[in-house]
Amino acid sequence: MFINLSNHPMHGWDQKQLDAARVLGDYSIEYKFPDINPNWNIDTVEGLAHSIFVEIAEEMIDPNKLAPNETIWIHIMGEMTFVHAFIKLCEDIGSIGSHNIICVASTTKRIVKMKDDKKIASFEFETFRKY
Repeated sequence: MFINLSNHPMHGWDQKQLDAARVLGDYSIEYKFPDINPNWNIDTVEGLAHSIFVEIAEEMIDPNKLAPNETIWIHIMGEMTFVHAFIKLCEDIGSIGSHNIICVASTTKRIVKMKDDKKIASFEFETFRKY
């Protein structure tokens, strides 16, 4: 299973990234990355990470969604303190039932072009990297 927890919905991904996600898991679920208020304290951020983890875990309990011992791959990109808190939860818990949890980041090539003295940056997906 592949879960996308980011601000970048899969319908906007290029074919290379979609194919790489399918290699990790045939079945995909998307969760919108939460809006993180910059004034929140870390306890609030960690509490939100815990709530989203529980929401994902409850959905994974459905035996029709996962084969026995199937790995749950979570692509997580976004506000760094939330990402850290969420990954730490995943690492501390380690699994949901018989399903290991592995968090990954997308890696990209940064391509910079100059146009009329302005830098124009674009990003080209390369691979998923385990946190």
